[in-house]
Amino acid sequence: MKKITLFGAGNICKQMIPHLREHGYEILAIADNDEAKQGTELWGIPIINPNCLTTRGVSCSLRSTLRMQRKSKDRWLRWNGRSR
Repeated sequence: MKKITLFGAGNICKQMIPHLREHGYEILAIADNDEAKQGTELWGIPIINPNCLTTRGVSCSLRSTLRMQRKSKDRWLRWNGRSR
């Protein structure tokens, strides 16, 4: 199982989590700049301060923000051999 972290605990993140889990990714943490979200969990995944983020043992980190949504979706489709 590939270990990843996400950046941004908003609506895009909520959409990404089920798909990532379905494709064999273990989400170790979600980093978010919003102090109100830090120290809480989203579907059992801890939300942490980005300054606490470590890359040790992580395959990659993904930004889960609206600005990155289209670019990430295009990459996701390419990685899985799909096209729009």
